[in-house]
Amino acid sequence: MLTGIKATVTGEAIGPTQAIDPVRKRPARPKQGTTIITVTALVAIVLVATLVAVFNADRTPPATRPAPSAHYDIVFPNDVPLAFVGSAMLGNGRRAFAISPDGQTIVYVGVEDGVHRLYLRPTSGHEVNAIQGTENAFGPFFSPDGNWIGYFVENQLMKVRVAGGGAVLVTEAPNSAGADWSTMNEIILAIAEGDFLLRVSADGKNKDVIAERVGTLFPDRVGNRVLVGGWRAASFIDLETGAAQNLGIDSGEARYRRGFVFFTKIGSNDLFASRVDLPTMTVSTTHVPVLAGLRVEVYGQGQWAVSTEGTLLYAEGSATASNPMVWVADTGPIDALSLPVRDRGTFELSPDGTRLAVEERTGGESDVWVYELETGQSRKLTRDGISSGPLVWMPDGNGLIYHSRDEGRAYFVGRAHLLDLGLGATPQTLFDETLISSISADATRYGVEHLDGRIAVIDATTMEETIIPTLGEINWGTALSPLGNAVVYTSAESGVYHLYLQPVPPTGERIQISLTGGAEEPRWSPDGSTIYYRNGQKIMKASASFDPDIRVGAPEVFYDGTFVNVGGRSYDIAPDQSRALVIKDPVDTTTSLRVITNW
Repeated sequence: MLTGIKATVTGEAIGPTQAIDPVRKRPARPKQGTTIITVTALVAIVLVATLVAVFNADRTPPATRPAPSAHYDIVFPNDVPLAFVGSAMLGNGRRAFAISPDGQTIVYVGVEDGVHRLYLRPTSGHEVNAIQGTENAFGPFFSPDGNWIGYFVENQLMKVRVAGGGAVLVTEAPNSAGADWSTMNEIILAIAEGDFLLRVSADGKNKDVIAERVGTLFPDRVGNRVLVGGWRAASFIDLETGAAQNLGIDSGEARYRRGFVFFTKIGSNDLFASRVDLPTMTVSTTHVPVLAGLRVEVYGQGQWAVSTEGTLLYAEGSATASNPMVWVADTGPIDALSLPVRDRGTFELSPDGTRLAVEERTGGESDVWVYELETGQSRKLTRDGISSGPLVWMPDGNGLIYHSRDEGRAYFVGRAHLLDLGLGATPQTLFDETLISSISADATRYGVEHLDGRIAVIDATTMEETIIPTLGEINWGTALSPLGNAVVYTSAESGVYHLYLQPVPPTGERIQISLTGGAEEPRWSPDGSTIYYRNGQKIMKASASFDPDIRVGAPEVFYDGTFVNVGGRSYDIAPDQSRALVIKDPVDTTTSLRVITNW
């Protein structure tokens, strides 16, 4: 019999320990309306009740009957809710909570008085305890023995004892994409947005690169392999050789549990499972949905966690890239676009601001749609799938540049195409293995980036290429000024993303625009007087002038609010610069998680 549906967990609360040093300790207040059963919960109840009935049939020996599964809510204080994105770098949602292996303790990213830090809450009590010294933490995870919590702060991997004590730096982890603490007392982590997979000892003394340039996200160690999600498909990666075995699963995140691979699909809010044969690293082609209505972040990380003994926690919600597109200004949201509910990626307003080109994903494929903003009429421009590279309108609004994927590569753009918007037009291939991210106002120059990290400006007539001298291997996101006389780009030369400007042709002058790390997605105003960029959940702007010397003003906040960071570009500025278009995340916190015991 199922009990505790939509009820608050009760029991003995964890008392304060000498080492936790709580900022505040208080009982979690129950949510209003906790007796209402949601559709998701009702479906889960019916499924579990059916399974329990089958296992408890008279023909089943009592010794083999599974324990009953209970469903209920576990709540957090209203003034310390769980924060999904919190302080995560680049504004990408990361897993915001974890459950200890024994199922007794939850660690979560909470926000109190505008500050994000880690909090502990028992599964059998009400009180929460803040862990001092974990401000701006994100992506928490437990050690296998449950005595430590690993987490990230900005571009560092940290750890702290559950029993208390000061936070300890493990290693630098720029632009992290998840980690897993193995029974070998090693931490496997993805950095540089999945470009590199590392193995580091828990004390931080030993570190080596397992694999690179294979698009690894959210690692989960399985024996002598690591299961990772990816930009295209989940893979097993050998810890010794770095060789990747593609599992053929379209997955942003994948985790191994008891003979199954559980995975989320980018753009879906369902959790799926497929049986896996570890010796051969092959996965069944039958993908069974096991959980509906899950909060899933843009790159596919699902907000769920399960303990060793089988207690499942998950946050209800949607695929965040399916959220509404809205106009925003410094005063907040202005108006929402009336568009179909679809999973969206990079987008771009036409030069006159009357149309919107946007990447939309259906059935595992991405294509370009164009919407007339005044009438809402839409048109699908591509049929064969695209990559998540930026979309670039031709200055006259009659053509659109998009990128297709090279099937031989894990995640990088293969070809740049120009599509005339006339009906029946055939795309013209412009470049192979080159991404076009901007164009001058007279359409004579392209701002591009290459697979090897070089950025350049290419003459559209002669195809002559001018390489922009950069430092480091990770440089991308070129934004060519309207006059074509300067280029702004993102570089990780300092270890974190910053924005830099150089004149075209290069003179050796180089100006850093951003003041804090995490700057990306540069854009120019149509008149070339303002540079815009995204820094986490902020849209920034800086003035620019060229008469006679290049001058860039101090960055200012154009918009500060919750919006979704998608691949490519996550915002655009209206031609009159009065507002910005973003994918709004209306639910950035929650005060409860769903619980399923004996999962």
